[in-house]
Amino acid sequence: FLNVVQHNHTTQPIFYRIAGVWGNHEGSMLLWVVLLGLYYTIAWYRLPVPFNQTTTSLIGCLLIVLVVFILIASNPFLTLETPPSQGEGLNPVLQDPSLSIHPPCLYAGYTGLVIPFALALQALLQKELSAVEVQALRRWTLLAWTWLTLGVGLGSFWAYYELGWGGWWFWDPVETVSLLPWLVSTILLHTLRSHPKHLTRTSLLLALLGFSFCLFVLFFVRSGLVASVHSFAMDTQRGLLLAIVFSVVTAVSLTTLMLRSRFFVHQTPHNSFSKIMVGSLPLGGLVITSILLAAIYPLVLWGFGKEVSIRPEYFHSTFILPAIFLIFLMGLGPWLKKTEDFNLSRLSRHLAPAFTITLGATLLMFLSFNSMPVLGQLSFAASLWVIISHLFWFFKKGMTFKKMGMMLAHLGLATAILGMVIASYEQHQETMSLARHQEVCLKMGGQITLEQMDTILYPTYFARKASLTFKKSPERSGISFTPERRYYPDFNLVHSEISFHSFFLSHLYVVLLDDEKEPYVFQITEYPFLNFLWLGSILMVAGGIVAYFKRRRPFSQTQMKS
Repeated sequence: FLNVVQHNHTTQPIFYRIAGVWGNHEGSMLLWVVLLGLYYTIAWYRLPVPFNQTTTSLIGCLLIVLVVFILIASNPFLTLETPPSQGEGLNPVLQDPSLSIHPPCLYAGYTGLVIPFALALQALLQKELSAVEVQALRRWTLLAWTWLTLGVGLGSFWAYYELGWGGWWFWDPVETVSLLPWLVSTILLHTLRSHPKHLTRTSLLLALLGFSFCLFVLFFVRSGLVASVHSFAMDTQRGLLLAIVFSVVTAVSLTTLMLRSRFFVHQTPHNSFSKIMVGSLPLGGLVITSILLAAIYPLVLWGFGKEVSIRPEYFHSTFILPAIFLIFLMGLGPWLKKTEDFNLSRLSRHLAPAFTITLGATLLMFLSFNSMPVLGQLSFAASLWVIISHLFWFFKKGMTFKKMGMMLAHLGLATAILGMVIASYEQHQETMSLARHQEVCLKMGGQITLEQMDTILYPTYFARKASLTFKKSPERSGISFTPERRYYPDFNLVHSEISFHSFFLSHLYVVLLDDEKEPYVFQITEYPFLNFLWLGSILMVAGGIVAYFKRRRPFSQTQMKS
């Protein structure tokens, strides 16, 4: 098979030979179709009988469209008349465990949103949304959200240590657009938690947009119109076909919503949770719109022969600020019940201690990290407020299995944001030249010594490997670092393999920048509190798993009738 020859090599470990299947455009589309077919099968057997036939029929239509697309424009089964004895091998940048696991997890989340999409479309066709369909929407959205969270977390970890610049996020176009399905499914989970009749139209809209945005990501990554380390293909013809698929599916679903929306009447919110949820929807819409505009605007200008790139300052002003307000509202989550109103003065009395501690901690942070900009300080304060308010609720009410999923997810997001903010604004970086056995004192503290430099030959590349020792103080034992510069002649590629050490909260990150002649150039970076980012990602995934299994109960006859 042509695809195997282009992306595999017999000397690669079996793990990377398997990953070579989806480490390219054709193979990744095949993985998309396989996972979509898997969800089709699961929906047929797991959804309740009254609506599994319509739902699976809608999924089947989408499945047929994508199968036709890969056979026409992205066929992974093309063969060679005279196959070579050896393949070209997988792209060296993709030969990493995190990236091998990251795409299947992310795609499991993307394709998983097809079931909420089909359920919402079926409810519109039948002009009603029953209680059993609401429960199914929650369950399948939660499953897809958990996979998406795991996929995005693994992707950010891969970007952190494999790409060589130490960034877990870069406002890369593909990275940013990949947030759209995650954000939509997050908001959908909260609207479904509110009384369904208050936000029925909104929930249906979000369920339709969730999978539509997945198709948009599919087009965006493979259009060839954006330059990104994550782009799969540079074929605009394929991108045009995927744009047609996305446009038709989105147009049909949204037209159906407009025609049938009159059968789903909004009721006035009657409790605090619903009121806050309704009030926060414009903020969520603003966050999503800012990402969507950042993706579409350069494409429109490209059509007129102009090229433009969206700078981080745009996201700082349109994405981060409304997100901070949303995070602040998240701190009220456990204190609000969806079945009764909550007296504002009583809520203030409960949260006054938590708010006071947050202000004090933020002031202390400002004195410690006075170089942090205002947006960073606000993000720090909002995430700390979420953690403290949830801990206060835990000590006052106690942990219940019913609330555990929400608590873990909220605490995870807030913890991850703390790690992002501190590591981004308080990192310390030094670039230095080192000769063999030379010891240098770092401004960030400690001494580092270059012990030796070796050249190592591998079947498909050779590497220049440095061995360094870092000591925080002369009396402590040293920590070893082994950064590399790998040279791949077949790919005409040089790749930096970094080395990092994780302390209790922080990371020390070493990159070999230049190995041509002695002294050799190294870049050493300290990322304080970065482990909070990875801990927060784990907590969010754990919260999704707990919440999903909490909802795994059979559909009762009462629910079926309602």
